Amino acid sequence: MAKYGIIDIHQARGCLYGICRQAAGGEEVILARHGLPWVRVTSLETARTKVQFGVLKGAVAIEAGFDAPLPLVILQGFDGI
Repeated sequence: MAKYGIIDIHQARGCLYGICRQAAGGEEVILARHGLPWVRVTSLETARTKVQFGVLKGAVAIEAGFDAPLPLVILQGFDGI
């Protein structure tokens, strides 16, 4: 694959896929407009966070019957029964 480095925005139209692949591979591509650097194309870095189970253990209390059916009076307010 050709190394793009700095490329004119009008030329970039024809090789956008190649520019994206290069950026996704970790290389930086600069798009120029009227000979001046205008836009930097880089890959997106996703932040990976480790899931920690049990962090809220003991801090949250769920009462018995929390998933019991709602009283008819409350249901009528939602359904318009």
